[in-house]
Amino acid sequence: MCGRYATLDANHPRVKTGPHAPFLDQPLPYVYAYNVANGTPLYRSVPPREDRLRYEPWLVKKPKIITDNPYEEMLIDAGGMATTSLDPTLDDDAGIPWYLRDWDGGKPQVTLDDLKGEGPIVRRKVKGFYVALDSEYEDPAATVKTKWWKTTGGFLAPYDRMYLPKPPTDFHGVWLNTEAPPPYPPAVAQPDGGAPPYWIPNPPTKLPVAFLLNSRAKKYALSEDKKKATAGDPISRFTPLALTGTTAVVASMLFHETAEGWWMRSVDGVAVKPGAAPADLTPGEKWIDVNLKTQSLVAFEGDKAVYATLVSTGKVDKVNKEKNHETPKGTFRIREKHIAATMDGDVASDGPYSIEDVPWIMYFNGSYALHGAFWHSNFGHTQSHGCVNLSPDDARALFGWTEPHVPEGWHGAWATDAHPGTRVVVHD
Repeated sequence: MCGRYATLDANHPRVKTGPHAPFLDQPLPYVYAYNVANGTPLYRSVPPREDRLRYEPWLVKKPKIITDNPYEEMLIDAGGMATTSLDPTLDDDAGIPWYLRDWDGGKPQVTLDDLKGEGPIVRRKVKGFYVALDSEYEDPAATVKTKWWKTTGGFLAPYDRMYLPKPPTDFHGVWLNTEAPPPYPPAVAQPDGGAPPYWIPNPPTKLPVAFLLNSRAKKYALSEDKKKATAGDPISRFTPLALTGTTAVVASMLFHETAEGWWMRSVDGVAVKPGAAPADLTPGEKWIDVNLKTQSLVAFEGDKAVYATLVSTGKVDKVNKEKNHETPKGTFRIREKHIAATMDGDVASDGPYSIEDVPWIMYFNGSYALHGAFWHSNFGHTQSHGCVNLSPDDARALFGWTEPHVPEGWHGAWATDAHPGTRVVVHD
């Protein structure tokens, strides 16, 4: 037991009012919200109205009074208090909290330490931070009914400062060489009555495999002499393709032949290309290959590929070191796994970031991890601060497949010498 307090009483008030258990049968274990404005407070409990007016001055219009003195500025906040600046060397932001200032793009120049709360506030949020939600809440004892979001951490966020975005994609990879692969999620009907655009009834079952990245890609037919290519029907982004392994070059353009007989332009997608297996693998040992060049991942059992998908690894900038977040290359093992955990940090070039309860985390090298990313759909391209981003479905699938195994009812697990974690090989 690592915590200071614990109970075995399931009816204890702190247990009964605690957040719900994670959804293990869904792509995401929790519902997530996007914080829409700077300074949003997370309260420990429902605050009195006067506290809200004090800590959320935007709830009342704040007039600006210009006096006869051109260097004097008075700001009257919602509580009736005034701040005055008589120093002409100070800029217009003097005395104004960071979250009430205007910014010309980017994030405020604050750190995570600056976001620590005071009094009833646990912390404040920068626009763009994500919060994991437990439930809606309305204080039955309040004289003025106000809706709140209760977070998985047990805190309260103003309802109108939280936006619940739709998942940007339901993309997932494909199971390979398995007699009874885990079931695919059901195809969700689209507004036009069709299935999701990448959905195909018979996905690839073995390497070589490709994934389309161009949203305007088309199927091509090549002439018999392979000197002319003719564009045909369009095919959607993220569609997985079984390849024959045969290629052709037409007018300096590389084409890959698909198992269906048509050809894919190499610039329209990426052919998955895993590296060589580690020399010391035991028979059937699980391992994961991450190719930074193709932004793809292949999971193996021994020399048998069992899963293939697209990823987003760290952004690379060889000129500006502050913006270089390249995923480290090498051979590692998954050290620990967590159904969800908060990831945050201060990045000099980008400002602070915070995402509560990032799903399906598999740490393999320090703070670098394989994990689900629900906030973007840029798979197949670099995107992260160094971690290997996976679609939620992919992350959940690999979380269940990799070692160490997380026991039923547990939220995480660590590898041991007796039961080492799955090997992860990262290479160009």
